[in-house]
Amino acid sequence: MINQQYIYLRSFAILLTLLLTSTGCTQKSDIVPTNLLCEAKDDPVGIETMLPRFSWKNHGTVNNVRQSAYQIVAASSPLLLTEETSDLWNSGKVASSGSVWIPYAGRELQSRSVVYWKVRIWDQDDRTSGWSETARFSVGLLNQDDWIGKYIGLMSSPDVNLCPILRKSFVLDDPCEELFFHVNSLGYHELYVNGQKVGDAVLSPAESQFDKRSFSLSYDLKPYLQKGENVIALWLGRGWYKRSRELIHAEPVVNAQLDALCNGKWITIVKTDSSWKASPSEYITIGPGTIDAFGGEKYDARNIQPGFSKPEFIDSAWQKCDIFPDPEHIVTPQAVELNRIKESFSAVNVKQTDRETYLADLGRNLTGFATIHFPPLPEGHEVNIYYTDHLAGGNNPMFKIQYDKYISSGQEGIFINKFNYHAFRYIQIENMPVPITKEDISAQLVHTDFNGEASFSCSDSLLNRIHDMFQYTLKCLTLGGKIVDCPHYERLGYGGDGNACTMTAQTMFDLHPLYTTWLTHWSDCIAPDGSMPHTAPTFWQSGGGPYWCTFIIKAAWETYLNYGDPYILEKFYPTMLQWLTYAERYSPDTLLEQWPVTPNRAWFLGDWAAPEGVDQTDPGSVGLVTNCAIADSYDKMEKIAKVLQKDSEAETFSLKKSNLSQAIQNTYYHPLTGLYGSGVQIDLAYPLILGIVPDSLKEKVTRNLYNETIHNREGHFATGLVGLRILTEWVIQNEASGLFYEMMKKQDYPGYLYMIKNGATTTWEHWNGERSRIHNCYHGTGSWFYQALGGIRPMEEYPGYKCFILAPRPPE
Repeated sequence: MINQQYIYLRSFAILLTLLLTSTGCTQKSDIVPTNLLCEAKDDPVGIETMLPRFSWKNHGTVNNVRQSAYQIVAASSPLLLTEETSDLWNSGKVASSGSVWIPYAGRELQSRSVVYWKVRIWDQDDRTSGWSETARFSVGLLNQDDWIGKYIGLMSSPDVNLCPILRKSFVLDDPCEELFFHVNSLGYHELYVNGQKVGDAVLSPAESQFDKRSFSLSYDLKPYLQKGENVIALWLGRGWYKRSRELIHAEPVVNAQLDALCNGKWITIVKTDSSWKASPSEYITIGPGTIDAFGGEKYDARNIQPGFSKPEFIDSAWQKCDIFPDPEHIVTPQAVELNRIKESFSAVNVKQTDRETYLADLGRNLTGFATIHFPPLPEGHEVNIYYTDHLAGGNNPMFKIQYDKYISSGQEGIFINKFNYHAFRYIQIENMPVPITKEDISAQLVHTDFNGEASFSCSDSLLNRIHDMFQYTLKCLTLGGKIVDCPHYERLGYGGDGNACTMTAQTMFDLHPLYTTWLTHWSDCIAPDGSMPHTAPTFWQSGGGPYWCTFIIKAAWETYLNYGDPYILEKFYPTMLQWLTYAERYSPDTLLEQWPVTPNRAWFLGDWAAPEGVDQTDPGSVGLVTNCAIADSYDKMEKIAKVLQKDSEAETFSLKKSNLSQAIQNTYYHPLTGLYGSGVQIDLAYPLILGIVPDSLKEKVTRNLYNETIHNREGHFATGLVGLRILTEWVIQNEASGLFYEMMKKQDYPGYLYMIKNGATTTWEHWNGERSRIHNCYHGTGSWFYQALGGIRPMEEYPGYKCFILAPRPPE
């Protein structure tokens, strides 16, 4: 019966096909292109290139369909966006299965170009889809002479850090096709037009290496401007520029201009100059704004100026803006997405701990803003607000490096952060003469507004809690064009922490624009002699070791592997070569030796943040780990050179890795014990994953690694941030999920469940909970959830998961 039904259905399908063909009907594909992206972003405004790349997702309504060809059309107006009239580009039918990083190949674009585009595809049976929805992007100001305004701000005394508001009134008479406002602020800014804040971003722009570049942002103001009188206002905050060694002034300043496309021609109708007016606002930045002393904001409710960006506002008491000198760096459009408020949490408890002192518990750690509703207090009364991620004895914050002040107007008031963020779970409110309740206090999680988020769930609830803690912590750390180490003490983009977390973070989130920006920081901060710091951007002498510097190579390779963008490798390849040449200068006999301290770099670490009982400073371990990091760099450089079709250079790197591997084997292997270095987990796993261990010794060294873990360390992790990533790679390569599962499930020290049992909602800086409890040290194990348990692993021959390995390896 089944076979007979199949024959009937098959015959009907053939008959239907013949009828459609004979009547001239066009068959549509079962694939529809959706989620159109330009430079990995949705409808971006002010991109940083004239040669953008397009991507899309193909949504199939049935199985076993695939793209065989595509066609892209692009035009300067949506009215021209047809196959016949597109004035910028018609790719024609291109035989290709590619749907990511498709390069634009139309008419040359310029600064300010606005492009509308769409795509259609053909499937394996040469059936075409309908056209996609229309997408749009615009190009930012790419040339230094595109900027015609001046840097303006409000001069202040050395001990006062104002957050001024700058205001410009103007008349718009002629209708314009496009209106874009380009902003280059040294420090944070918010943009207001005609009484409205433009967009919902916070803490903009991203930071940069200020001796080399600052970032600009572009805003589409057509929905905000009106015929007749208009007002543009820029609210400025100190931001990261204050922390740069290269700052030319302490005040926040801005260069901006409003460009309009009128009758097919771009004109600048507003620019920053001395005609703008300025006034202090209710916010003042307080604290040095440096490492361990980020301070916060003083909010004086008496100084609020309602309606400051409305045309009817009277600014006669405001003063003319001050003009500031131009900085000696380039300005480029920001590539990374903006920061936004992503979640809000209410306080779960507030208790009075002393006379006029209250302690609020948000129930979890977070990075972002606090919002506090204050009842009427005497006019001029000052309330002190302190933040901490955990408590010391007596319910007092362990450190007071994060703080704000609220000054009452005599009426009810609301405090919320604007140009500084905090990392905290607890808020201590001091000098509060009347009760405050949990309903009065909330907090807002702020992080980069990236696309995409992975999920993981299994039958083991404790594993789920560890995974979710990793993922949430990484959200707390993803700010301003990098992943910070800790958001309260340093707020730095350490390369060691970055290398440790990159595979985890890039598996959990779509972070291509963020890593493009972060790698740009690294490229910008390399010294002329090739020396690299340990963090980027850099402005102080941060600690670390060679593994930290390899971020420029390792993170670039893994970004290519995870997202399939070869331009990442091409762009940063010269910086990689320059740094390796520097490292080789301190490798007189093949092996890397300790190099000198520089103004931007201190220490010479192997591993870091290992648990008590593991000597991460042992010279044998440090020497082994640092040289393995160089060997790993040679391995990645060989692969990168092959992708870039630099075959002779690939051979050179292959030879260098072989020679260094042999030197490591000869120097750091102990034949009598079968151990490498000091014999700890990282010292055994690192040579194994790099192929340094000869085949004849692999079984013995592997047995020693099991022995070190199971017997000497009682099944615990016994390594720091570098070793966790290395150990995870070894476990995935060798399908040792059973061993790793037992390590993950340890509930005593050191372990992740030990953190959770002690109240952790985010991962710690040290296994014992010292210092930061929102930190990026220990995320190297996060890829295990996806690559081992889920069994989804990328393939180097097919970057961007065009093909991938699917081999789940759950523990028995």
